[in-house]
Amino acid sequence: MSPTIITSRTIRLEGPLDVSHAARLRERLGAELTSADDDIALDLSRVNLIDSAGLGVLVWAQRLADGLGARLRIVAPMPRVERVLEITRVARMLDLVPA
Repeated sequence: MSPTIITSRTIRLEGPLDVSHAARLRERLGAELTSADDDIALDLSRVNLIDSAGLGVLVWAQRLADGLGARLRIVAPMPRVERVLEITRVARMLDLVPA
């Protein structure tokens, strides 16, 4: 039996995570999350706004990761973004790593 190699990658986002950027992020995450060995950290420390489209992409990506047995972490969201995640209860679905 050979050892499993797990590669952790960080994707850093900047600016708004809104309807104008959600499709591109979904495409990128779909390309990155392809197997159980994937470990992705999505760094939101420079995301200053998130709307329903952005929330939808995070939920979709988490479900994709869960289905694959992969790991997706949401790292260091700005306080206002973290508040939106908490108010909408999306934070309960995510592996959220506070700043």
